[in-house]
Amino acid sequence: MLGDVGSEHALSFTIIGDAVNTANRLQSVPRQLGAPLVASDTVVQAIKAGAGVESKAVAAPPNLRDRGKYELRGRRAPVHIWTWDTDA
Repeated sequence: MLGDVGSEHALSFTIIGDAVNTANRLQSVPRQLGAPLVASDTVVQAIKAGAGVESKAVAAPPNLRDRGKYELRGRRAPVHIWTWDTDA
């Protein structure tokens, strides 16, 4: 959800929701894993779908490495993540 939150004296435009919270938690993962970039499986699947790839069996975009499930603070279930592999 996105929109204005607050009162007429302290109004700010914001965005809230599970996707936003997950993205916020993912920000610290590259440093923890020593990777320059981390993407959730949801993002990787959207990239594949945008490229006309519908099967999960098809390879991911170049240089992405499947890191499997990763525990994120504040989430009950682990999130499937991918990292950018600069050596690929």
